[in-house]
Amino acid sequence: RQSFSGLVCGECGYVSVPTTTANPYETAIEMTEHFVQLSGTLESTALCATRLALLQGLGVSGGSILDIGCSVGEFLKMAQDYGYLVTGVDCSPWAVVHARARGLHDTHLMRAENLNGQFKPFDAVTLFDSLEHVTDVQGLLVHVRSLLVPEGVVVISTPDAGGVSW
Repeated sequence: RQSFSGLVCGECGYVSVPTTTANPYETAIEMTEHFVQLSGTLESTALCATRLALLQGLGVSGGSILDIGCSVGEFLKMAQDYGYLVTGVDCSPWAVVHARARGLHDTHLMRAENLNGQFKPFDAVTLFDSLEHVTDVQGLLVHVRSLLVPEGVVVISTPDAGGVSW
């Protein structure tokens, strides 16, 4: 275990943990190999199933999903297997190669802030453990809204600082 230090907001309890690099995207790329090792484990499969159930509970029981920060595509693969039309974006070339190798051909190499008009509106946009790697969170969230159909949903998760281990 390595120790780490972080900043805690006194109002909301948000914890910011410094990364090994100054660029949050480089940190995301560094983490990709770790996610490939976890892929397919019982824990990661259960997490993907929970996330899919959450979308279904929000009324997205079919249709299209954009996963921003899709990593190696484990969640998207499960969603695709359940009949969803899936699109993923990730800033890691290595992650995109692994996602495409899973049959996720609509996976794109790009930073979240560089999402552009090439996509048609989605029924759901997900940002699972990726928002903390974005430099302009507000700008991204405004743009994400424009990527949704009128009744579309956004699902965001961020890591629990209490669960961080090195």
